[in-house]
Amino acid sequence: RIWQVYWAHISVFMVSLVLMIMIDWQIGGDDYIRGLLMQHFFNENAQAALVGLLTLTFVPPYFDILPMYLVILVMVPIVMALAQAGRVYAGIFILGLWFISQFNLTLGTHLFRTGELRRGRALHDVTADIARAWDLTFGILPVTNDRLRTMVTTVDEGELTFQEYFVGRAHSIPVSSVRFEGAEASRPAPGVIEAIEQAERVIIAPSNPVVSIDPVLAVPGVTESLRRRRDSVVAVSPIIAGKALKGPADRLLVELGREASVLGVAEWYRGLIGTLVVDQADADSCPAIEDLGVAALATDTIMADPAVTAALARTLLTVELPGAATPR
Repeated sequence: RIWQVYWAHISVFMVSLVLMIMIDWQIGGDDYIRGLLMQHFFNENAQAALVGLLTLTFVPPYFDILPMYLVILVMVPIVMALAQAGRVYAGIFILGLWFISQFNLTLGTHLFRTGELRRGRALHDVTADIARAWDLTFGILPVTNDRLRTMVTTVDEGELTFQEYFVGRAHSIPVSSVRFEGAEASRPAPGVIEAIEQAERVIIAPSNPVVSIDPVLAVPGVTESLRRRRDSVVAVSPIIAGKALKGPADRLLVELGREASVLGVAEWYRGLIGTLVVDQADADSCPAIEDLGVAALATDTIMADPAVTAALARTLLTVELPGAATPR
């Protein structure tokens, strides 16, 4: 049965790939191939994409149902065998799988951090210990040692914590505002402002501008430091062809008065960034972004495999900054 489901998954993908090619060719408009990350089967990453498809290490959007079913089929005989030995064993096994999935195999890190913080240690010191334990060769700084809490005001249910909104309501209800409890009284962690001021350039990752990037900017002094060196701040748009790859970024932008587009992202960061990097699917929007006073560059931003990720990183590190020469 597992073998049948595996080949059904491969067959469904191949049929869908042919259909997307025909739709793009006959109808045009939206780039359906790029929207499903299928473009990697037609560029220099084709071999890696094919291997990833066959080994299930690369699962394009909307094609994860059958691979999930495969995992369930693999688990069924294990759970049945454990249940015959005792239902408690089967229950422990299922709970163990749930814990692994929830904590992404980093439960030890979470427990260590929580324990050290309860002992009164500062978050930046605990973070440095974790970085050393993982043999990381670069520095990691939390934006603040103080407690910040994201609070989401919804249209129908009033104010909720971010966890209640994102997990409890599956971020499916409309939002009217977002605030960051504790931000006004917080202070940047040691080294944060210095890192911003001394870096050759600052790169804002393609995270949700509202609930991932704005909490960082809400800490007093951070936004001001970035504005002072606006020309050397480069952001990557999390919106591609009007959609977020995952999460509620596109809906939040609309609900908070912007449009779900690279233009909406440029307006959100206006005055803070000098350059916005967008996906090739939004290349036509570059002139409109530059009309807002923000330089724009289109490249592949969907990090579906290490080659594309590395190429994007090189672009971010070498893109010519407004008023500056391209770094060597």
